[in-house]
Amino acid sequence: MLDQPRVDRFEISPAGPMFGHQLRPAVTGVPAEREARLLAAEGLTPADFARGGDEAAGTRRAARLPIEVALSPLEGGYTARFSLPRGSYATVVMRELMKSEADLPDDGE
Repeated sequence: MLDQPRVDRFEISPAGPMFGHQLRPAVTGVPAEREARLLAAEGLTPADFARGGDEAAGTRRAARLPIEVALSPLEGGYTARFSLPRGSYATVVMRELMKSEADLPDDGE
C-alpha cells in the first residue's frame, strides 16, 4: 500500500462517523453509501440529532490511537499508566490489557 509508511507513523488513520446533526457526510462511494444505509436502517436523519444540542453535533474519529502503556508490578497484579486524548475511554484500553488467552480469537491453528 502506497500510504503504509504514513499509516505506520500514525500520520494518517482510518476514521469513522459519530453521527450527529453537524457531521459532514462522506461525499461519495462506499463510505457515503454505508453511512446512509446505517442511518436509514435506524430510521434516522442527521436532523434527528439536533435535539441533542452540542452533545449530538457529530464528528469523525480516528479508528486507532497510539498509546504507550507503562506497567509496574504490584503484589498480585500490575499498575498501568497511560494517557489518552480527550474523547477516548480508559475502559477500552483496560479491556484490551486485561484480555486473557481465552478472549483471543481462534486463528485456526
